[in-house]
Amino acid sequence: MVEITQDALPVDSTEAVAMGSEDLSTMASSVAIIAPSSSGGSIQLNHSRASESAIQVSLPAEAQVKDAVVSESGSVVYLADSPTSPDVVVEPLADGAVRVQTVIGSPGAVHRFTYEFGGDVKAVDGERGIALVRTSGGVDEVVGEVAAPWAVAADGQTVETFYVVDGGNLVQVVVPSPDTVYPVVADPTVSLGWGVYVTFTKSESKTIANSWFADKAKYSSIICAAIPHAVAAAACAVISYDSAVSVHNAFKQARDKKQCTELRYIPLPPSNLQLVGWKPVSC
Repeated sequence: MVEITQDALPVDSTEAVAMGSEDLSTMASSVAIIAPSSSGGSIQLNHSRASESAIQVSLPAEAQVKDAVVSESGSVVYLADSPTSPDVVVEPLADGAVRVQTVIGSPGAVHRFTYEFGGDVKAVDGERGIALVRTSGGVDEVVGEVAAPWAVAADGQTVETFYVVDGGNLVQVVVPSPDTVYPVVADPTVSLGWGVYVTFTKSESKTIANSWFADKAKYSSIICAAIPHAVAAAACAVISYDSAVSVHNAFKQARDKKQCTELRYIPLPPSNLQLVGWKPVSC
């Protein structure tokens, strides 16, 4: 297995709380978002049930900003402290994600913004877009994702923008046209994850495809035991017989196409995983 990834968490509401000179904390259901009180800190996304999946996101490295203030809407605002610096607005979203907006004030301001991720998390440009990956025990675990970039001018017109992955950092580049009206607002939106994707290699897919599974419980145990993630493997839900037949067909298709096989699980309270998807994938 070469990959485990995690989906975004659904949440209900957000509430921002100012903490004096402390960092600024926002709770979005089971996702806690903490914005730094100054530009030197990092935004933290923590899940109450999965502390190992915490994500840190720096403010843009190019931003020279003042200390944070909390707006009436609950966003955390860092005003520019240099003519070439953008303002930065950290906005918690109702789905548990965090939007980091850069407000570019003029054509002479910075139009390239670098985001770093704490610890051993790095940005990777993958099939599903930008993933935030932590490597543990030789397995890549995707602990979050970054939504597609966007940038909008003051007149509502879309401005060209794209991501570049640079040594594990994520760089957003904004490319204005001669007609662009300032200020321009751009952002990456980062979400913490849950759920698990497991990718079986071509060799593993072939081995499982060639296995006989008259006993559904035995076949389920083979798949669950193969998950290279202790919690996920231990909590793997029992696969129904109908699902097991369909899963086996996915492995056979992968074998015949010389592809890998991807299984997708989602968490069920209190600690189980439910298999909800399976398909051959290129690898």
